[in-house]
Amino acid sequence: MRIDLNGTPIEVAAANLADALVALGYGGALATALNGGFIPAAARATTPLHDGDRVEVLAPMQGAEMQLYDVAGPLSQWLHRGLSEAGQPVV
Repeated sequence: MRIDLNGTPIEVAAANLADALVALGYGGALATALNGGFIPAAARATTPLHDGDRVEVLAPMQGAEMQLYDVAGPLSQWLHRGLSEAGQPVV
Protein backbone atom coordinates (compact mmCIF):
# COMPACT_ATOMS: atom_id res chain seq x y z
CA MET A 1 0.00 0.00 0.00
CA ARG A 2 1.05 3.61 -0.44
CA ILE A 3 1.39 5.80 2.65
CA ASP A 4 2.88 9.21 3.32
CA LEU A 5 5.83 8.88 5.74
CA ASN A 6 7.04 12.19 7.18
CA GLY A 7 5.83 13.93 4.04
CA THR A 8 7.28 11.43 1.57
CA PRO A 9 5.08 8.96 -0.34
CA ILE A 10 6.33 5.37 0.03
CA GLU A 11 5.15 1.83 -0.58
CA VAL A 12 4.96 -0.47 2.42
CA ALA A 13 3.64 -4.01 2.82
CA ALA A 14 2.47 -3.91 6.43
CA ALA A 15 -0.95 -4.40 7.96
CA ASN A 16 -0.33 -2.25 11.03
CA LEU A 17 1.83 0.61 12.26
CA ALA A 18 4.18 -1.58 14.31
CA ASP A 19 4.96 -3.83 11.34
CA ALA A 20 5.51 -0.80 9.10
CA LEU A 21 8.01 0.68 11.56
CA VAL A 22 9.97 -2.59 11.66
CA ALA A 23 9.90 -2.90 7.86
CA LEU A 24 11.18 0.67 7.53
CA GLY A 25 14.03 0.08 10.00
CA TYR A 26 12.76 2.16 12.92
CA GLY A 27 13.56 1.12 16.48
CA GLY A 28 14.10 2.55 19.92
CA ALA A 29 12.23 5.46 21.46
CA LEU A 30 9.85 6.98 18.91
CA ALA A 31 6.83 9.21 18.82
CA THR A 32 4.30 8.27 16.14
CA ALA A 33 1.22 9.85 14.65
CA LEU A 34 -1.30 8.54 12.15
CA ASN A 35 -3.35 11.05 10.15
CA GLY A 36 -2.51 13.75 12.69
CA GLY A 37 -3.38 11.76 15.84
CA PHE A 38 -0.82 10.53 18.37
CA ILE A 39 -0.44 6.72 18.49
CA PRO A 40 1.14 5.39 21.71
CA ALA A 41 3.69 2.59 21.41
CA ALA A 42 1.32 0.10 23.04
CA ALA A 43 -1.30 0.71 20.33
CA ARG A 44 0.94 0.45 17.25
CA ALA A 45 0.45 -3.30 16.72
CA THR A 46 -3.33 -2.90 16.76
CA THR A 47 -3.40 0.25 14.62
CA PRO A 48 -4.19 -0.78 11.04
CA LEU A 49 -2.74 1.08 8.08
CA HIS A 50 -4.73 1.96 4.98
CA ASP A 51 -3.77 3.20 1.56
CA GLY A 52 -3.20 6.96 1.71
CA ASP A 53 -2.58 7.17 5.48
CA ARG A 54 -0.22 9.89 6.74
CA VAL A 55 2.37 8.54 9.19
CA GLU A 56 4.77 10.75 11.13
CA VAL A 57 7.70 9.31 13.06
CA LEU A 58 10.00 11.33 15.30
CA ALA A 59 12.97 10.10 17.29
CA PRO A 60 14.52 12.08 20.15
CA MET A 61 17.72 13.98 19.40
CA GLN A 62 20.69 12.44 21.18
CA GLY A 63 23.33 14.47 22.97
CA ALA A 64 24.31 15.22 26.53
CA GLU A 65 20.56 15.34 27.22
CA MET A 66 17.56 14.72 25.01
CA GLN A 67 15.99 17.98 23.98
CA LEU A 68 13.18 19.14 21.76
CA TYR A 69 14.08 21.95 19.40
CA ASP A 70 11.54 24.37 17.93
CA VAL A 71 8.60 21.97 17.84
CA ALA A 72 5.27 23.77 17.92
CA GLY A 73 1.59 23.05 18.41
CA PRO A 74 -0.01 19.61 18.26
CA LEU A 75 3.20 17.99 17.04
CA SER A 76 4.98 18.98 20.25
CA GLN A 77 2.09 17.61 22.31
CA TRP A 78 2.17 14.14 20.78
CA LEU A 79 5.96 14.08 20.71
CA HIS A 80 6.06 14.95 24.42
CA ARG A 81 3.52 12.20 25.19
CA GLY A 82 5.43 9.68 23.04
CA LEU A 83 8.78 10.38 24.67
CA SER A 84 7.26 10.40 28.15
CA GLU A 85 5.55 7.07 27.44
CA ALA A 86 8.90 5.64 26.29
CA GLY A 87 10.47 6.69 29.59
CA GLN A 88 12.65 9.33 27.95
CA PRO A 89 13.32 12.66 29.64
CA VAL A 90 11.75 15.64 27.90
CA VAL A 91 13.62 18.88 28.51
